[in-house]
Amino acid sequence: MEKAKKDVGQKFRRIRHNLVNSNKIEDDDLKIVSALEHRNQKVINAISLYRKHVSNTVKTGLREENVDKRRKKVDEFALCVDLRDISTDLEASHTTCLHRVILKISQALQIIVDEKIKHDMMIEKRVLDDLVQFQEMEKALCKSKERLSNAFTDVDIAKKALEKADNTSSNIAQLQDTLDAVKLKLENQKDSTITDVYSLAAREQEIAKASIFFLKLIWSLVLCASMFYSFHLLQCLYDWFHACAPLSKGVIA
Repeated sequence: MEKAKKDVGQKFRRIRHNLVNSNKIEDDDLKIVSALEHRNQKVINAISLYRKHVSNTVKTGLREENVDKRRKKVDEFALCVDLRDISTDLEASHTTCLHRVILKISQALQIIVDEKIKHDMMIEKRVLDDLVQFQEMEKALCKSKERLSNAFTDVDIAKKALEKADNTSSNIAQLQDTLDAVKLKLENQKDSTITDVYSLAAREQEIAKASIFFLKLIWSLVLCASMFYSFHLLQCLYDWFHACAPLSKGVIA
């Protein structure tokens, strides 16, 4: 309870101090990393925009765990189901080859539907989730910078309190101890913040790796679609040819 009152009191002192004093921080160590910090912010802004657009490409339901629900959101799924039913109906009517051709098309579409679902789920895991960790690092850095700003304010408050104190005052030693304590806290927080800045900057290659994985997934989906469509097209042509060949012979005869 006593600590909570002390923390609240310190917050009010910071507010009063910042209202009448410039909050601009002048520190040589921080000036050195300011350019790096600015670059970090540009990187994070790029990540945020990139994640937003990539998440919009997920058409099967973002974070949807139910695969059946995802299937219903794929455009080809309704056609796939209808073609399967049509094939069954045609087979019952003893068509020569059309029911097999329709079934092959339905099977090809089913594979594409499943691949799209896998594709979207992989985007969520390997792109969106991997990139969000860097945004979380930036949020943590913002909190660290806020604590650093408070530490600078606490030092200014402690300095002014010591300057205003009468030399004969009995609490001079206590005020000096307070100043020494907040100065130490400031140095520790400054080291922590600078470390966070460099840590985020050092993750740029990981960010690039996670970003390019999206392109790999797109290319993989295109190749997969092309391969399965080609395979089933050949099967359809094969079924059509063998079904129609006897008919052609009968016509020629």
